[in-house]
Amino acid sequence: MIELNGLTDDMELRISEVNEHVIALQQYVSEELTKLEYAIEHYGEADRWRQEMLKEARRPHLVTLSILHTVKSHVNNLVKENQQVSQAIKKDPTQSVQTAE
Repeated sequence: MIELNGLTDDMELRISEVNEHVIALQQYVSEELTKLEYAIEHYGEADRWRQEMLKEARRPHLVTLSILHTVKSHVNNLVKENQQVSQAIKKDPTQSVQTAE
């Protein structure tokens, strides 16, 4: 954990917990995206003759994939914002309340 002068232990702990949760969420979304992309890419490969029939069944998965990409983008933005807040607090701990808002 980065040591931030002027912060209470409680504030440092909360920043650390938020970072851990955001990173865990980022990893989960990435793993789920990888699984879904693989499933969509290989959907129906075992039975080539069924591939045409399965095209319609893929549509809901493609929508889910799109939603997960959006979620991933938002999570990545949260990570960046959290890092910026941490850096701002590190520079001037007295402004931590305003920066966090």
